Amino acid sequence: MKPLHNPVSISTTSVRLNPNARLLANLAKILPTFAAGLFALLTAAPSHAATAALPLLAAGGVHSLYVTSDGKLWAMGDNSYGQLGDGTTTDRTTPVQVMVAPGVPATNVIAVAAGQDHSLYVTSDGKLWAMGDNSCGQLGDGTTTGSPWPVQVMASPGVPVTNVTAVAAGYNHSLYVTSDRKLWAMGSNWAGQLGDGTITDRALPVQVMASPGVPVANVTAVAAGGDHSLFIKSDETLWGVGWNFTGQLGNGTTSGFYASTVPTQVRISSGVAATNVIAVAAGHDHSLYMTGDGKLWAMGDNSYGQLGDGPATGSPWPVQIMASPGVPVTNAIAIAVGWDHNLYIEPVPRK
Repeated sequence: MKPLHNPVSISTTSVRLNPNARLLANLAKILPTFAAGLFALLTAAPSHAATAALPLLAAGGVHSLYVTSDGKLWAMGDNSYGQLGDGTTTDRTTPVQVMVAPGVPATNVIAVAAGQDHSLYVTSDGKLWAMGDNSCGQLGDGTTTGSPWPVQVMASPGVPVTNVTAVAAGYNHSLYVTSDRKLWAMGSNWAGQLGDGTITDRALPVQVMASPGVPVANVTAVAAGGDHSLFIKSDETLWGVGWNFTGQLGNGTTSGFYASTVPTQVRISSGVAATNVIAVAAGHDHSLYMTGDGKLWAMGDNSYGQLGDGPATGSPWPVQIMASPGVPVTNAIAIAVGWDHNLYIEPVPRK
């Protein structure tokens, strides 16, 4: 199977320095050019995007996307389903511009996400666009027909989604957050990963529900794994929904099919919730998060040592990633997750 990668998200808020803004401040210490460019995009964005997660590059199954400083979107790699958005299904070994129509490039792009065979991007007007495979409705346009051109994600037939502030792509599902901090999902739902209380695929977005009739609220960050979804709330707690066969939801169980069709809280032990969470990422069957003290925690499958705790034994509870035996990582400033591996950045003192 092709690998899936989910990029780290970096967020700020115009009201107060929210925890995720610490990531940008820390990145500025070691990546000043990148951070300056990102901050320029953030300050140029409309007010509804103030709390947006704004990844400027993303890696999907076997394709990659990146945004340049002029707001243009570029793509390369596998294009079997049109996920590069250039109007073709021709693989590309060098970057091509994503085009909304022949000769018309996508512009004002402020965020991007990549799934297995589909891609998503947000523009500065808060609209959401998608291209590539749509077999499960993951493009959110009300159909299951794929597209090599970007199509707008629709709130309802003929009504485009607006006010999007964050986006994530899983294997065959997609997630986004709106300016009111509600969480929406579309695409594959066989394991309940859309969090709407069902296992029905959705070709139009549905709200993720805390309980029947009660939408999830106050979402500040989101991540999509193979067939599970994770999100952080404004109180810095972490929640998960969907496939949990290896314990990737971090709730102490390893229930399999349809284990969680509404979100459950991530807990470090029975009755003790994970707190101070400022970043989250999701792989195929494992999950990773970072806390405000720079520590890293992981849960789920550990077949390849992706939990980073030493033994290759999976865990349904979060375990700390270790720098060396008995010594936890304590200085992380950014995270990213692939199919079965993780990456993180630590600051390097300048001379």
